[in-house]
Amino acid sequence: MSSGSVKVNIKWINGKQEFKDVEMHLDQDPTLFKSQIFAMTNVLPERQKIMFKGKQLGDAWDKFPVNQLKDGTLLTLM
Repeated sequence: MSSGSVKVNIKWINGKQEFKDVEMHLDQDPTLFKSQIFAMTNVLPERQKIMFKGKQLGDAWDKFPVNQLKDGTLLTLM
């Protein structure tokens, strides 16, 4: 797993908004990232579907393609 952080862009489908340069800390639990998204969108973490390359972010980084994330990567929130 990668360590450190990347600044990703998040396209929120239902809210029809895009958030730029959201800090994603890859050395911390994904639930903290989901809490950040909640603060911006009021979408509860358990209701968030954060997608990248056909994979959904769960409660762990293991099934998410973190090695392909880099600054400016676009994630989709549904």
